[in-house]
Amino acid sequence: MEKHNVDVFEDSDENLKSVDLEDAPLLCGYGGTHTGVISSWYDFAVLLIVFPVCHWGNSGHKGRWIGLGGIVMAVGSLVCALPHWMAAPYIPSENVHNESDFGQCTIRDEKQCTSASMSSWLNPYFWMFILGQTLHGFGSTPLFSIGTTFIDENVSQKASPVYLAIHAVLTTLGPVVGLFVGGFLLNLHDDFDRPDRYEMSSSDPRWVGAWWVGFLISSLAALIIAFPILAFARELPEAKRHRAKDVNQCHAVNADLHKKSSKDTKKLPEIIWVGGMLKMIAICHLIALIFITGLLMHCPKRNFVGINMPYGDEIEISSLHPEAHQPPSIKNPCNSQCHCSSEWNPVCDQKTGRIFYSACYAGCTDKTENSNGASWSSCSCISNTTSSLLSSSFLDAVKDDSDSEDVHSGYCSLDCGYNTYILMITIFITTVSSFAAGIPSQQIMLRVVPFDQRTLALGINWTFLRLLGFIPGGILFGVVIDTACLQWGKSCGKSTSCLVYDPSKLSWTITALAIVCKLLSILATIIGYMTYRPSDLDNGASVASSDSHGALHLVVNDDRNDQPIQSIHM
Repeated sequence: MEKHNVDVFEDSDENLKSVDLEDAPLLCGYGGTHTGVISSWYDFAVLLIVFPVCHWGNSGHKGRWIGLGGIVMAVGSLVCALPHWMAAPYIPSENVHNESDFGQCTIRDEKQCTSASMSSWLNPYFWMFILGQTLHGFGSTPLFSIGTTFIDENVSQKASPVYLAIHAVLTTLGPVVGLFVGGFLLNLHDDFDRPDRYEMSSSDPRWVGAWWVGFLISSLAALIIAFPILAFARELPEAKRHRAKDVNQCHAVNADLHKKSSKDTKKLPEIIWVGGMLKMIAICHLIALIFITGLLMHCPKRNFVGINMPYGDEIEISSLHPEAHQPPSIKNPCNSQCHCSSEWNPVCDQKTGRIFYSACYAGCTDKTENSNGASWSSCSCISNTTSSLLSSSFLDAVKDDSDSEDVHSGYCSLDCGYNTYILMITIFITTVSSFAAGIPSQQIMLRVVPFDQRTLALGINWTFLRLLGFIPGGILFGVVIDTACLQWGKSCGKSTSCLVYDPSKLSWTITALAIVCKLLSILATIIGYMTYRPSDLDNGASVASSDSHGALHLVVNDDRNDQPIQSIHM
């Protein structure tokens, strides 16, 4: 039970980390590539240590290896949470303005960079996350390598798939727990533990959630679960009896069992054979491939003036003189006298559904505070004549609120219709199909190698998963996400984090990359099916152990009567 608790913790911890890292770029100036590197570094750390752990852990005390790994993970989570106390309190850009300068269109001095800004790759907080992810990788390696064999060697061969299926179910439950808890924590302000925090609404684009609390929860949970695991025996009771009843399915060559083998194997469904499991894996990947296309569903594109659409006067000029067409820019004659800063603080024109970079770039001079936030008026760049040029799909999605001011801080409300529900359903089917291929893959791994080499086989499997999937995948998806960025934040002339994404380009690029990955998985499965030759059947050996007869027992410490064990000479 403790082993399954560790599984739930590990996967909920991974999702708490992924959710918690969503707001870290806002504080540290990271882009999608930085986040991808931090995420992939966990897998790189696993790659560094997986073979030593498999070598020494396979012959050592597996319970202690897993328990010590839990303590290392606890330290890693604590390291990732430290930047919250090391960094200064988060102060939104607008809060640094004085009474006469509250972000409006006015004459102001341009801010000068007093010193050269540090590269985001040299940011000490970035390297603290790298260190934390390294410890996470080191600590989780015993769980997913020798932990699987620890289950398999302490239960019967017949019960092993059921226990590993329970293990897979709980590792699927972990992400659900992590996402819900992480999402709730991001609704808390980053500095809720500090008395001098700046009060703001969670709907504010500058909002940063309590990303660090998830790491503290993960650290505490790892410590609570690690110590009972450390108290486990080297092997559980009845393990030797189960092993005595097992048959080595790789190289069993006793000809005396040929007649009995033919009779027993006909009773077993084809799906339990390696070939049948490979067919099931291919079908699962094919179903996932079909429903991956649901990622193409997205909300209507928002209209950001000066980013993905021009100002009104530029539209008129472009229609009259196509040769004079220029790419959109946040600077325009209507705000040329405003001396605006590069601080991102978007405002929404509710009548047209347009979003401006800030109230200053909208040419607004008057600000009013109310219960719904800040509203602006006297905006020189806002003209109702451009409303007819906006897409009808977006105008239908914008929710009109006649009781509010025309221009208010934040994004315009957007209704995605049924797209959200379609996306959730397709992601659910894709996830279920992908996870359904996990247990057959794991059983193949455990059954086609000698008993004493299972840990090494799992280590090699995890190595290839990291080298070909997790490590390049995290970085590649981060780069793909960055390519869909429409507007980058600027600090002293250097790009920081992305402010606006193109939803259409983002959905198409992610879907294309996911389809390529699934096609490669299907191709590899087909090659495996075509090249696999079941040596057990060729040699006429039995693949049925004495544990395969009778009802399935899921209790490790069962009281079954001893049955005569037929020896098999290798």
